[in-house]
Formats: sequence, C-alpha cells, structure tokens
Amino acid sequence: LDYKGLATLSILVVSKTASLLSNMLRSIPTGLGSYGDDVEVLCSWNGTNDEEQTVEVPPGIELYFAQRIPYHFSSNVNRLAERACGELLLLANDDLIFGPGSIEHSTRALKEHSNTGIVGAKLINTNGKVDHSGILFDHSHKPFHRYRGAATNHPFVERTELVPATTGAFMLTRAADFSRCPMNENYAYNGEDIEICLSYKSRLGLNTLYCHEACCIHPERTTRGHEVIDRGFGNDNSEDLSRLRKARLDHLLGLNSDETRWELSLASREASYWHAIAEDNIAPTSELAISRKATQELRLQARAQAVECERLMGELDIANLAANSLKAELQAMQWRSEQRTGNR
Repeated sequence: LDYKGLATLSILVVSKTASLLSNMLRSIPTGLGSYGDDVEVLCSWNGTNDEEQTVEVPPGIELYFAQRIPYHFSSNVNRLAERACGELLLLANDDLIFGPGSIEHSTRALKEHSNTGIVGAKLINTNGKVDHSGILFDHSHKPFHRYRGAATNHPFVERTELVPATTGAFMLTRAADFSRCPMNENYAYNGEDIEICLSYKSRLGLNTLYCHEACCIHPERTTRGHEVIDRGFGNDNSEDLSRLRKARLDHLLGLNSDETRWELSLASREASYWHAIAEDNIAPTSELAISRKATQELRLQARAQAVECERLMGELDIANLAANSLKAELQAMQWRSEQRTGNR
C-alpha cells in the first residue's frame, strides 16, 4: 500500500520538553491560515515518559510520537521523514511559535518556485528583533544568520529571495526531494540543516528560498537548553564546523558565474548594512544605542563581509577568464578547421 500523500503536510519535530512542544502545537492553526487541516505532526521524543504524558495536544491536531530514541537531530529527522505521510515536510523546532499564515505562505512560495527545494522563514527572537532571515558564509566559510538584530520591517529582510542556506528551525521541503537527499547523519550537534541546503543545490539542482512572509517567533537554543552552547559552532576547531566548511567550499567551487554574482550581491548588501550600522548612519531600531565595543565588533563583521565580496569577485574574474580562454580556443579550432577545408 502506497500511503504517501494521504496527508498534505507532515510537521516533523524533535523534542524532550512538554511545555515547548505544547506551545508549538497550539500555534499550528495560526500558522496554517487558510491552508487547511490535512496535517499530521510526527515527534521524535527524547524526554522522559512522565514528561511525555504532560504534552497538551489541542483539538484538531494529529500528534504521533513516532519514535522514542536519544537525541541526534539528523538521524531523528531522517527516521521521521521515512514515517511521514505528507507530500510536504516541515521541519520545526519545538520552541517555534508559528506566526499568522507562516505555514500557508511558505507552502505557497514552494509551489510558485519550481526550481526551489527548500523554503525558510523569518525568525524573530523574544526581543522582537530578527534572529534569522537566511544564512550566508564569511570569508572562512563559516555560516552566520543574515541581518541578525535588525528591525523586523527593515527593507533588507522584507523581501523573498534566494539564499545559500536556511536554518532547520523552520524548513519546508517536498517529501520526494528529501527522500533523494536526506540529512547527513555524520554531524554530531549541528550543521546538517545548512549542509542539506548546499546538497539540494549540488545534487538536485534546487535552490533555497527565504520567504519573508513566513514569520515565526524563535528563542534560539531553547530546544536543547545549554547543552550545545559550547559545542559545534561555538568551537572553531569542532568536527561539525570543519565538515560544514569543506561542504561549503565544494559548493562554492561548483557555482557558475551567474550564481557567484548572485552570492556576491547578497554579501555586498550585508556588508553595506553593517557598514551603515558601524558608522551610526542608521540603526535597526530607533531606541538602539550602539556602544563603542559593539561598534568595533560591527566594523569587524563589515570588514569580513568586504573580504568575502573581494574573494567572490576574484572567483568571478577567474570564471570569466576561463570562459574567454575557452572561447578563444574554440575560435582557433574553428579557424584550423576552415583552413583544412580550404586546402582540400
């Protein structure tokens, strides 16, 4: 029996905390908007049996504890995806609060962009500032969240556009695509959500889209508390980060000139934003007062983005030189062919 497609959407969540999961479940109807109610929620439960019994499931929400195994994000999610009945999969952190129509907007964006494989959302922290609007990479191939700390209505975050990657805290994709390109289970703590975006591009030819209309509240790191503060990307020598940096480098080398130019434009805009902040020309919010220490940090970020822009421009120049060289070689081959034809 082929049960795929019986549910339109499968929401996949990994959790160990009843209060967080309950709050997320309560926000699902708000996030669905007019999308419909043909939705299932599959949970990989890492908590205690007693904690599980206190999860509050709102009326109309179909929640299934599909597995009860230790926490390992990528393998937990991959196993949930294998059990999912939906044509669409939505990866969601248990500490996520869906904003009005956020699920509806993201599913519409995925439908309208056939060359897109993953849709990410605008995530707002508990202070009302942008926490995530897509992911970029610095000059050493380390990932960072675009425009973190910006006002939620800043023009740079109020646009739906392609980005290199997005966070797994909110990640919509087609089940068929995910089955062909699941998460890399070699990551210990984090990075698999970013790498899968790069893999969708290199293996499936599908882009990652940031949808600004899909807006949710997300207090980052709440899901695992302080367990991961000193792991993963908090340590520059971590195994996860070294693996992700290599994946990013391989991805970057595979971009064509147009795609490199697109990444350059994203990096240039980010650099312009932080330069303006550092010079006190603009502020994310009217009440923000940037201290001297914060200004120095922002200038360092802007300088790093400028270096990234220069590097991408250099790669674009190399690509153009290679293209011109190939063109000249083809012209020479054509000339030699014409000479041989004339001699006959």
